[in-house]
Amino acid sequence: MNNNIESITKKETDYSTHLRSDFSEVWKNLKNCTERGISVCNDSGECWEYSSYADMYKKAGRLAGILRQCGISAGDQVMICSKTTPSVLSLLTALFWVGAVPVPVPPKDYLTDNTGFEHHIKNILPFFSFYICDENEKDEITSLSAHTEKPLTLISFSELEEKESLFSGSIPEHLCVKEDDVALIQYTSASSRNPKGLLLSYKNLFTGIYDMFDRLEVNPKTLKAANCLPLYSHIGLIGYFLGSLIMQSKLFLLSPLSVEKEPFKFLSHLSEKGIEITTLPNSALDVMVKEYDMNKTYYFNLHTLKWLGLGMEPVKVDTIQQIEKLLGNHGLNRGVVSPCYGTAEATLGVSLSSPFMGYEIMTIDGRDYASTGQKCENMEIKIKKKANKQYGCILIKGDSVAANALIDGKVTYILDKDGYYNTRDIGMFVNDTTVLMGREDDIFVFNGESFFCQEIEDIITECRSYGKLRAVCFPALMKKSTGFTSELIIMYDINRLIHTCKEEFEEEIRKQIIRNTGIRVLRMIHVPRMRIPLTPSGKIMRREMRKLYVEQES
Repeated sequence: MNNNIESITKKETDYSTHLRSDFSEVWKNLKNCTERGISVCNDSGECWEYSSYADMYKKAGRLAGILRQCGISAGDQVMICSKTTPSVLSLLTALFWVGAVPVPVPPKDYLTDNTGFEHHIKNILPFFSFYICDENEKDEITSLSAHTEKPLTLISFSELEEKESLFSGSIPEHLCVKEDDVALIQYTSASSRNPKGLLLSYKNLFTGIYDMFDRLEVNPKTLKAANCLPLYSHIGLIGYFLGSLIMQSKLFLLSPLSVEKEPFKFLSHLSEKGIEITTLPNSALDVMVKEYDMNKTYYFNLHTLKWLGLGMEPVKVDTIQQIEKLLGNHGLNRGVVSPCYGTAEATLGVSLSSPFMGYEIMTIDGRDYASTGQKCENMEIKIKKKANKQYGCILIKGDSVAANALIDGKVTYILDKDGYYNTRDIGMFVNDTTVLMGREDDIFVFNGESFFCQEIEDIITECRSYGKLRAVCFPALMKKSTGFTSELIIMYDINRLIHTCKEEFEEEIRKQIIRNTGIRVLRMIHVPRMRIPLTPSGKIMRREMRKLYVEQES
């Protein structure tokens, strides 16, 4: 073996003997499951609507008949506005029923950034023939599709609801699928590269779901899970919705809008419902740490939680410890908070810990990182080490890892010659536990020491006395009289700069960065409010900002 490659291989088990990579058993189980189902809370976080799996099955059957009438059949790739509503859940189920391939996309209502709805769909719209959308999206989608070569059939939720109320046709048979058939197309968040639509097979889907349920040691018949991540994210869609659908376990879904606004209300829901398993986005953690009031009484108790996953990005150790201390005052048990590592390319998880196992703090190159658990059962991991380092790029291989993706509309094989996918995430193994450190695309070297862009951005955004702000940093080659030199560029926006001296603010940021890293920042650029774009999952789009900077400089 190459001395620069470290790996943990797949454990030999008989796991595959009971792994069914199709829906044949699922349909029968759904049809007869009257005692469990999914509860969906509206955007205000106040009103719940419950449907048993048997009820969902009946509704999905009628919708399958209507989808056929609309011309949607096996193999058709269908973009669908993925709002957290009961109707979307039934539509997704109906698409699987007829053998179509859902392509989940963000709803216009969920994108509050000025980069807007158009930014997130215009690059993928030309490649698909069907789009199921919300009523308020029709005009914009129609306008965008007028410039595409492929004709687009646009169907709104309200049209489908009207057709369902009048439906008297026959309900089609469930389509029989093979494990290598494409189950859905999951678009990546594209924070540093062009978005790619991962062609996830039924085998990918079922392996990822079974691996997660197996590691979390849950009994599907008694499990109570809650999710607030959007249904266009791989965790929200596959881990929680499809995982619960396939296993027929109880699920409580909340809109990401309601949780972003009032994360403590989400904790109250966890308490009231006796939730055991859930996941929180980093943005909610930041709000909790910032807005928790020691003088206020909070009416929630989290003693039933067994696993609270943190899996969006590497989470700062001090943030995790603050959350543990904060929620420990409300019944949260030790070991429940669990940083984990997953990617859309892996369908769900790469590594995670079992309930109550928690995490370890690892010090690497003078910085603290939280461990992200052990590799999933059907996963192989290699670390392609960097020179003189114990860490490097994480490569993954397994039955849950997608082999192909739509890139600029063309099906592209994304694995290397040995079947591994290069995640471009930087990490390492410590005692068979993975540690996620950051993105290869976001790493830069200063005076021989490696830094991640996110480290610098975190230092800036922690200057909360200046109000809410957003920042992006990246290295850039600058031409000088002595040749080219690498310079750290910082672009920021701030909602209170009109009341703050720009020079004073920038000087404070420079001091904080040099105090924490030793890096002297020469160039800071103030940009208009809300002009730093985010992906639908809330990641900063550094690639877009770097491109904009280069264009302006040239």
